[in-house]
Amino acid sequence: MFTFQVHKIYNHPQYLGRQNDQKSYYVIHSIGKEPKMADIGYCVKCKEKREMKDSKQVTMKNGRKALQGKCSVCGTGMYKILPKS
Repeated sequence: MFTFQVHKIYNHPQYLGRQNDQKSYYVIHSIGKEPKMADIGYCVKCKEKREMKDSKQVTMKNGRKALQGKCSVCGTGMYKILPKS
């Protein structure tokens, strides 16, 4: 789920269609991703996407961030590589 900021803008030159346009415009800015309580990953043993329990964020050898946890059904260790941003 993403978090957004909404701004109402009146008569801003960047958002005007015509010079005498009196409309108001809404501009939406993405703030970022909200942290999820239950992280979803792929379990190799179950061969399905499952919730991770006891998940924690770790840094791999190459510097990338990942989530490490256990499958909520079978208990197998799971990793989910996170995006760079």
